[in-house]
Amino acid sequence: MQKDELYSIGEVSRICNISKKALRFYDQLGVVRPDMVCRENGYRYYSRETLLTVPVLKYYKQMGFKLEEMQGLVGGNGYYFLKQNFLDKIDELKELEQSIHNSFVSVKEWYELIREAQMVVQNPEQEISVKYIQPVECCYLEQDFSYRYMDSIINIDWVNYLESVENEISGPVILKFPSYEDKMNGTCTRAGILQKAVRPFAPGTGRTVYGGIMAASVYHVGPFETIGEEYGRIRDWAASRGYVCGPECYERYVVDYWTTRDPVEFVTEVVVPIAREEKRTGEESRPSKLPLRGKPFRPENGEMLRMAP
Repeated sequence: MQKDELYSIGEVSRICNISKKALRFYDQLGVVRPDMVCRENGYRYYSRETLLTVPVLKYYKQMGFKLEEMQGLVGGNGYYFLKQNFLDKIDELKELEQSIHNSFVSVKEWYELIREAQMVVQNPEQEISVKYIQPVECCYLEQDFSYRYMDSIINIDWVNYLESVENEISGPVILKFPSYEDKMNGTCTRAGILQKAVRPFAPGTGRTVYGGIMAASVYHVGPFETIGEEYGRIRDWAASRGYVCGPECYERYVVDYWTTRDPVEFVTEVVVPIAREEKRTGEESRPSKLPLRGKPFRPENGEMLRMAP
């Protein structure tokens, strides 16, 4: 092979838009070897055929192949070898795609919680409203509860449990209490922690559905220790409008210890399921007032019916 048929490392670098350092590294790995090395000065020279290997390597890199994986791919192996390597890479990229999607969902939903909290804080008059909560399937774990909110929200047992069932979660931490009255009175001893699942449920994973209910909702701004007063407000509000509450309740932590350690900035949505109180006439118990087909439902006493975000 004549020297005038070869390209110096500088020429290959310029033609292929690749650094000399990268070409030397390719040589060390055996991916792109020079066709001739000058004995006098150690300069590398490449044939046209070898030079044309560089664009192929760039494309493999674009597809996510590592340099070590490229060694066999550019070596002239048969269809079967390429097929198997491509199938393996497809599976690997699918897992990476899912992982990136999960990260995107988690970050986006946390961002939305911060936006929600900002809107709540901008409206100091927190009014009670009735809304339908869309059902969401969640991972779930029941635990002891002792009003130590930091331990319940940044919940080590919960994190370890999710790792054990190989699932990931997004959105706010939600605690479910079996009795809103016990929670209000400071006597609640059990709670269930739940969050929206990101991955499909593995067999044996604790799960529950949050939502699918009509509920009275109000935001509480400030320390968790004063949340109890919101339950009293909801109870009185519901009684004056012919609703019965509970028995369970939920606390949806919009901004909590995960976001800030300043209790003044905490924002919690207190959610209590409600239903119309049954009215009895004689020996019959009439069903609660429900919207009839073909007739619009108009909330009483100026109540607003809103959908959960």
